[in-house]
Amino acid sequence: ARASKRGRYGPPEPTERRNTRQRGFKMREYYRSQTCLRIDKDDLDYDSDDDVDDEWQVQRAEELMDEFVDVTSNEKAFMKLWNRFVHRHAILADFHIPEACTVFANHHAAELRNLGLRDELLFHLFALWEFNLLDSEQILVIMAILDDFKDDFKGGKKSGGHSAKGRAGVKHES
Repeated sequence: ARASKRGRYGPPEPTERRNTRQRGFKMREYYRSQTCLRIDKDDLDYDSDDDVDDEWQVQRAEELMDEFVDVTSNEKAFMKLWNRFVHRHAILADFHIPEACTVFANHHAAELRNLGLRDELLFHLFALWEFNLLDSEQILVIMAILDDFKDDFKGGKKSGGHSAKGRAGVKHES
C-alpha cells in the first residue's frame, strides 16, 4: 500500500485542491464595508458604498447642537454653517485650514452678513489662531473678504468679493 501525501504532513492532491477552491468561492459571503450588510450574489458587481447618504448625520448633529443651552442662537447658526462646510469639504491637515477658511468666507459671505454672524466668524478665527492654525495676516484677509462683500449686483456679478486664494497661506513681512 502506497502512503498518501494527503493529510496533515503533505499538500492535498490536485483534484482535492481544485474542489476546495471552487467550494470556497461558492460558499464565501461578502459584506459591505460601510454598512456591514451581506452582499447578495446578484449585487456583487454593484458597490453601494459609493452611494453614501450621510445627510442624516448632519441633521442629527444639528439637532443635538440645538439642545445646547449655554450657546447663543447666532453661535449655533454659525456652528451649523461651519460644520456643514467642513462635512462637504474635508479638511485633512492643519495646513489646509487657512485655505478652507478663505473658501468658506468666499462662499458664505452673503449668508454670514445677512444672519449677522460676523462676530462669530471672528471668534472662530481667533480660536484657530490660539491653536496656531491661522496667523494674524490670514485672519485679516478672511475678514476683509466678509467686510468687503456687497450684496448689490453689477453686471450680473457680486461686487466686492475677494479671491484671497494664494494669499491666505503666505505670511507677508513688512
